[in-house]
Amino acid sequence: RRAGPFPHALLATATHDHKRGEDMRARLAVLSEIPDEWQRNVDHWFDLNAPLRPQGLDAGDEYQLYQTLVGAWPPGLQAEDAEQLSIFCKRILGWRLKSLHEAKLRTSWTDPDDTYEKASEEFVRVVLDPSRPAKFLQSMQTFVSRIAPAGALNALVQTVLRCTVPGVPDCYQGAEFWDLSLVDPDNRRAVSYRAGMGALEENHPPAALLADWLDGRVKQALIAALLNQRKQNLRLFAEGDYTPIEVRGARAAHVLAFTRKCCEDSLLVAVPLRCATACANTPLPSSDFWQDTALLLPGGFASRSTRHLLDGSFTPSRAELQCRDLFAQFPIAVLT
Repeated sequence: RRAGPFPHALLATATHDHKRGEDMRARLAVLSEIPDEWQRNVDHWFDLNAPLRPQGLDAGDEYQLYQTLVGAWPPGLQAEDAEQLSIFCKRILGWRLKSLHEAKLRTSWTDPDDTYEKASEEFVRVVLDPSRPAKFLQSMQTFVSRIAPAGALNALVQTVLRCTVPGVPDCYQGAEFWDLSLVDPDNRRAVSYRAGMGALEENHPPAALLADWLDGRVKQALIAALLNQRKQNLRLFAEGDYTPIEVRGARAAHVLAFTRKCCEDSLLVAVPLRCATACANTPLPSSDFWQDTALLLPGGFASRSTRHLLDGSFTPSRAELQCRDLFAQFPIAVLT
């Protein structure tokens, strides 16, 4: 439907006014795949922090704090790193005050409750204080490390879809790397353009950067590769149709695949969905996860060999593609 009346509509996943950064949302989406594990951790954190909890703190506000810490926890942040935790705490405090005001449940911009605000602020400070017994911080770090690879995969999928489905992709400043930002002013922090340009000049293909996914360069390389493809195939992306591809096998529900076609140009995109149980220490799901899952290729692709834009490999002509092969080197496939 979008490709018909609105082929040039804006595709934006981050702006100057978002409440949670695009990759923070992608990480939080993992929680819906592991609700029981999430519930156990939340219960554990409520118990750990019971002695620190100020009287009258709303349970919903405490729950939202844990959810936000999980989503915004910076890559590589260690529970004992006092300096980085202090920086993180300042960001969380800015978000906390604004979220309380705009929720208008216990305080607001026009009718502030200073006592509640100060109690909430003190609670944030003590739970993020590395000088106290660190069971909570260590537990938080462990859980984030557990889900971060699946969150990064979701983020890469979101990036690819933004650059390939009907519409015009918009990249918010600084979000070429991981965007775990919070509501303004956090999402308007200074952008390190020097670091971005330096990484881009290295010109590594996305697959070569997957092993170092924590630094975010793989996302930037993915965006660069796809925008370059759009530049080379203007009509394909501006006017091309959008056709779903049939997927069969044990994990068929975990794959979204489609083609874009215009005149003689064509593109095939396949991305994984809901792979939290298959991402151990990397955003690349294990090959065993896919079992017999395969894409049934349409005629134009089945009769030709294809080139994988993201890892440089070639696939001879065939009627179907096994996902264990398609996602062997990189978790997303963009074929021409």
